[in-house]
Amino acid sequence: MKNKLMYLVAVLFAAFVCFSCSDDDKNDGDEELTGVWNYGSKGDVYLELEYAENKIDISDFLSILPAEIKAAIAVLYPDGKIPVADVKKLLAPYAKQQMQEYFRGINFLSDSELEILITKDKKDQKIKTTYEIQGTVLKISTQSEDFKTITNNMIPEAVASIDLNYFFKDGKLTLYVNTTYAKTIISMIPRILVAAEVIPEEVLPGVTTAVQNISNKITKLEFGPVLVR
Repeated sequence: MKNKLMYLVAVLFAAFVCFSCSDDDKNDGDEELTGVWNYGSKGDVYLELEYAENKIDISDFLSILPAEIKAAIAVLYPDGKIPVADVKKLLAPYAKQQMQEYFRGINFLSDSELEILITKDKKDQKIKTTYEIQGTVLKISTQSEDFKTITNNMIPEAVASIDLNYFFKDGKLTLYVNTTYAKTIISMIPRILVAAEVIPEEVLPGVTTAVQNISNKITKLEFGPVLVR
């Protein structure tokens, strides 16, 4: 069950492949998207988080967390309240490990087509779709057959594309979800948990409320992979 959930989250994460920086001082060089950008064992995770309180209360979610995360929290934070400063220490290494298991990178085939490179059932696969660039925004279509198949048609029909930003630094391509998109993804988590059979349908309203309460207190969340050639 855990593998099913983490695979789905990883695919969504790769699809949201995630960028939200339009600050000119974050870009350097004259890199181009075209070509293969690798994650795999060489990739890293970018994470910035600001919260309205000093601690994030996740006590309502302890029962559905992966065992290794739950065990660490039980020892360090028995009340289920994690200092915001510690979230990165816990989340980034785990996210990197999970991403490396499923996400291999992105191949920008041309100025309009790309392939998201993943591993499923120990086999390398490609999710081919189209994209367009508007300034620093990359719009990845969710309408290709590959995309619909790999996500089991779980992306809402209203989301015809995923709008992302990107920047280059030190020869690397950093992709991350901005705060607005991060909150959109967070709002999808309860339904993802039900679809992945991690929680039953009857507890959905309570989980949705708890997730929304946390989301409302997030003032900044930027999260995504760092890729290399």
